[in-house]
This record gives sequence, structure tokens and C-alpha cells, in this order.
Amino acid sequence: MPATSSRRCVLCDRRGLHYSQERITVCTAGHREGLERLRALGWKRLNLSLSLNAASDAVRDRIMPINRRTPLAELQRLMIAYPQRRNFTLGVNYCLMPGINDAPADAVAVADFCRPLGRVLVNLIPYNPGHAPLTRAPHEEEVTAFIAALRAEGLAVRRRVTKGRSIMAACGQLGDAALRLRRSAAPSVPSPPQTPTAENHTP
Repeated sequence: MPATSSRRCVLCDRRGLHYSQERITVCTAGHREGLERLRALGWKRLNLSLSLNAASDAVRDRIMPINRRTPLAELQRLMIAYPQRRNFTLGVNYCLMPGINDAPADAVAVADFCRPLGRVLVNLIPYNPGHAPLTRAPHEEEVTAFIAALRAEGLAVRRRVTKGRSIMAACGQLGDAALRLRRSAAPSVPSPPQTPTAENHTP
């Protein structure tokens, strides 16, 4: 939290980048102590998004171990208590993983989790397999069907456009260890010799 606080001060300071708080979003996995401290700072215009990714404790425990410290019921209570302005919209990030969290019952569970939270926008993110994938990437029709199921439950949904998957640069792929090893093993390309110019010529 000290690092978050100091970065916010730099970003919003008139002598720095001078961003308004409305342009800054803090994303949380559900750290209870951090959320309580963040709310206590009283930054009413700051945006918040939650990486949910599963709406059952059994699945979220598996893919997000922090859930064992802050289970969904406690996380929901924290999200209900967080808003400090009337027009606050909570972003709920949901990474769609085939065979793990994409069943119709999962869409219902997401809606049940979000219903008491006030205004919510679900950001649906198709899963991008990395160097140790949990599952495959979802097919287009699977993404479309899950979005439709969420909207049928009354949720506002926005789909995250997938970019960079083929070069391991998409969301969730940036820590690819195998790619780093391949790059480090590749021979380096020597820089071309510098051509003498009038500026670097000494008579």
C-alpha cells in the first residue's frame, strides 16, 4: 500500500503528470488488508477493479490462492463496503478459461456475486495460454455464449480484445519463461561499424 499511495501522489501531483483520480484504476486480486487501507485513504474519485475469475471458492482457491485468505463471501462484503461516491462503478475482471470457469452455472454465480455490489462492469478476458497453460484458449463461440449468459443475468459486459497472443505478448503471457530462455540463447547481432563523419574526425 505505501507504494500504491506514493505512485498515486506522483501521478496526481500538479508538478508531476497531473492526472485526475478518475483516470487511475487500482486492480486488486482481493487482498483484504490492502482494500481496507485503500478505502481508509478516502480517495473517492479513484477507480477500482477486481480480478474475480471464478465465483465459487473451490475454483478460485485453485486458480487464485489468495482466495484461501479472503474467501468470496468476505470479498463480497469488502466490495459492498468500498464505494465512496454515488456514481462509482466497480470493474470485475473475468478471464474465461474453457472447462474451468465457463459453464452456464458459472455465469449465474458471477451474477449472484455481483448483484449486491451496485453498479458493475464485467470485463471478459479470453484466456491466453502461457508456458504452463491451465487450459486452451476459448473459441469465439464460447466467448460469445458466456457474454450472452452474463447479459441475460442483467450484467453489463465488455469484452477485452485479444492482441499479441501469437508472440506471447497478450494478457497473462508476459512472464513466459520459455520465451525468455530462447531469447537469451539467441546469438546477438553485432552493431554495424560506425562511419567516420566530420563531427568525429580529429585532424
